[in-house]
Amino acid sequence: MGPAPGIAEGEKGGIDGLRTDGSDPLAVVLDRVSAVKKYPPLARLRGITGTAWVSFRVGDGGTPERIEIASSSGSALLDRAAVRSVQEASPFPVGPAAFRVGLRFELSE
Repeated sequence: MGPAPGIAEGEKGGIDGLRTDGSDPLAVVLDRVSAVKKYPPLARLRGITGTAWVSFRVGDGGTPERIEIASSSGSALLDRAAVRSVQEASPFPVGPAAFRVGLRFELSE
């Protein structure tokens, strides 16, 4: 089953069919969030990897609201880092809209 109507969904590094002209709201959000994503040093030291799916709404002013983990990476360290990435990437130049994005944390980063 795909995302609910009105929900953009994607995972950085695993997105198919996105426009590359900067007009795709999901691509804009993923680029901004990925640019500020930081791999938690303790998670890296422990060899923890995973993908945290974060859902949130972007309001009229570009501020993310109701940020929550939609699907855990299996690590609280990575989940917190994913939520922090969404917070630090704001304000977003899109909205109002709802998003569900996957942030992948791999040791090769």
